[in-house]
Amino acid sequence: MGTGYLDLEVGTNRSILLRNELGIHFALCFCKSAGTFILAPKFSWVREVRTKGKNTTVNFVSQNNSFTPTGYFPDRSLFSPGASITGIVWNGRLAMELYYDGAICGGYSDHTYGGQVRFGF
Repeated sequence: MGTGYLDLEVGTNRSILLRNELGIHFALCFCKSAGTFILAPKFSWVREVRTKGKNTTVNFVSQNNSFTPTGYFPDRSLFSPGASITGIVWNGRLAMELYYDGAICGGYSDHTYGGQVRFGF
């Protein structure tokens, strides 16, 4: 669908992003008569590097001037904290887990929260 003079011409472009993570992950296990409880904090450093497709050239239709936008994921380093807590009860038949994973860098932050319940029979 065209928008007249606002149409953009964008060349095909492939991007490759490498993400490396280095850190430490602890696990503390508490065994009680009611079940087993695991607390697992983590702290890591993440390095993201775009090896291909950092930039692409874009121009408006029927215009000679072009511009180069920066990709969505620039090269960057992030701090990535996280934690999970797991409870296993009924002789290992029921497991419940809550978790958090984050990625923080300057004005950027990404936070993931979740949980799951597993029941074996």
